[in-house]
Amino acid sequence: MKRLILLCIASLFVLSGLQLAKVSLAAEPDFSIALNGGYTLAFSLQDNNSRMTAKEESRENYALATRTMYRFIMYEGNRDSGELTLTLYTDPAAGTLYFLENTSAIPVELQISKPGCSGAVTLREFTYGTAEGVTARSMSSGSGFGSETSLYLEGNGLFVQSGRTVRLDPKGNTVYRVETAETGTAFSVRNGVFTLRTRIAADGADKVCYHGAVCTSPLVDWVTPHRMQKIVNFDTTNEYLFLADGHYYEKPSDYMPCANEEGRFVYKTAASFVHKSAIEPNSGAYLRLLGLYLLYTRIESFNTNGYIPTPCESQWLKTDYQIGPGFYDTRFNIDAVRTLIFSERSGKEPRIRETVERALDFYLDFRSRHCFLANGSLFAPDYLDMNGVTAAGHASLNHSLAEGMALIEAGQQYAREDYLAEGLRVFDELEKSWSKWIRPNGDLWYGVNRAAEMIRDDYVSVTYNDLVAMVKLLDGTGCLERYPGLYALLLSKEAWLAGSEQGAKCIVAHP
Repeated sequence: MKRLILLCIASLFVLSGLQLAKVSLAAEPDFSIALNGGYTLAFSLQDNNSRMTAKEESRENYALATRTMYRFIMYEGNRDSGELTLTLYTDPAAGTLYFLENTSAIPVELQISKPGCSGAVTLREFTYGTAEGVTARSMSSGSGFGSETSLYLEGNGLFVQSGRTVRLDPKGNTVYRVETAETGTAFSVRNGVFTLRTRIAADGADKVCYHGAVCTSPLVDWVTPHRMQKIVNFDTTNEYLFLADGHYYEKPSDYMPCANEEGRFVYKTAASFVHKSAIEPNSGAYLRLLGLYLLYTRIESFNTNGYIPTPCESQWLKTDYQIGPGFYDTRFNIDAVRTLIFSERSGKEPRIRETVERALDFYLDFRSRHCFLANGSLFAPDYLDMNGVTAAGHASLNHSLAEGMALIEAGQQYAREDYLAEGLRVFDELEKSWSKWIRPNGDLWYGVNRAAEMIRDDYVSVTYNDLVAMVKLLDGTGCLERYPGLYALLLSKEAWLAGSEQGAKCIVAHP
């Protein structure tokens, strides 16, 4: 249950564990709070003519974590300068993931501290755009780390992550232009006390955002290669931004607004590949916190109909099918469903099943209303407009494969025979026209349209990975022999991949 507390600040006082101090008390931070694991999070305004008042505090007690949000109004002199928002996601067993968003012109210094630390910590440093991992270094202090650099600091009982700091200018519904922040992060261990400091200033942008974590156990399983690679992917290779309201990703160039404009743009995506990667059990405390935050922001992204809308307008969907922003993307939503099912490994959370069933019920209703017949098979279109009226004129193989797998996985997880039957029905329909999907060169077609025409070049590996996953799933259920045609698609795609060095690297073992 949410609770809202309005706070007024007249002088130094303590309320619900918050310590709020007047700016005139220079030795004291303007805010501090004790976190699990013996850490203290504090911040101070970096302008002598500034002050802040607490606006509200809200708390959401989930089954697997707690989200707490503090909002402050910032004043430069007597002028309202914007807001500062601190959001905490806490799992007592793992620690706290925190987000700080500053929309004011007043710089803020955030400080993380912990006593009882040894003289040196192990540092792993990742910088966006380098696409590289790093070697661990033992250091007792470090400074000058830029805003595009993420730090992972571990020592005797110390496990601290410091993420990127980004300046964001809004360009539409959950779309931002990303700019590098003028900031610096430093850490030190002195007299047994660890301290990390970072400057968070909008510097003319609409807002600046920063995230980090303090944990009670090792941040990441650095020994297992694919878990180390997750951090490389998150922090260096791709434009992934973790903001308080969810995961943002690099906006496709043809998505409105800002289509084909120069610059770095991100949008709040319905895609779930980052969530599934983070939520894998036993990957480390930081990844668990990241996975839980993604779980709850993902659940809350579903609309009342039962899907996560894509907020941008795709120019080709608009041109070809008159589908505007807020559309239903079957692949992204089905992937979200499958990731939620996978998230059941994290612990008991009833909202996962509720969300999965609502999403699949929406999909099944959509399929029944908008499916089309092509080459003897029934297909669900890939997209639907926000009004639920106009559906795309094609269906792709990779979307269809994912839809069948999601229904079967939900049927297995929740003992829903109806979902199992519907999932097999999706594959039954594909089996009827399997031979149409193979191209003369052995590769597969991407999709089929309402005129029963096979269209577009297929992805190099996306559909192949889906076929492998489908074969493993059907083999596990004892149904693989029922689909010789779909198995033939896998073999054909695999033979085509083997013909190139790039493709051969994609081939994996399967039944």
